[in-house]
Amino acid sequence: FGDGAGAAVFSRAPEGHKGIMSCHMHSEGKHKEELTMKGFGTQHWLDEYDEKGIIPKIHFPQMNGNFVFKHAVVRFGEVIGEALKTNRMMPEQIDCLIPHQANLRI
Repeated sequence: FGDGAGAAVFSRAPEGHKGIMSCHMHSEGKHKEELTMKGFGTQHWLDEYDEKGIIPKIHFPQMNGNFVFKHAVVRFGEVIGEALKTNRMMPEQIDCLIPHQANLRI
């Protein structure tokens, strides 16, 4: 969705083995309408109020919450699996996982 998510895996490493183990970035533009803000940028100025003096909805994020929730849950598991596989690790080797999500259910 382009909302800016990230993850990092930290561990003690032998001398000379420092750095980022892997980085996994994905984007699915086909779902852009599920979480969008159409009034973003210079195409639509914030001084475009309606007749009641209210800023139009296009200047605020619009989200299909049910779709975004389900998609996030599925993709979150997939990218964790991808990172583990790439680094030849098992879930048992992870002591602590701190996800970045605004919703505790996710």
